[in-house]
Amino acid sequence: MAEYVCELTDDYPDVPFGSDDYSGTVERRERIVRCRDCRYAEPMPLSFSDLLICAYLDDMSVEPEGFCAWGEKRNGN
Repeated sequence: MAEYVCELTDDYPDVPFGSDDYSGTVERRERIVRCRDCRYAEPMPLSFSDLLICAYLDDMSVEPEGFCAWGEKRNGN
């Protein structure tokens, strides 16, 4: 099953804080790409752990179940 991150955005920033007028609220959905399925993630060399290395984040170690805003699905997945 696909996972999504939902963000509610306000198209009308002039609506007073605390107002019950949600007519300008829009939902934006983005599909989550887990690190294990991301084109930037590679197995950590010489490691016995499940950690991955993210090329996008300057070779930072990441968890396979993690995700970020820049993840892109690998070809073939």
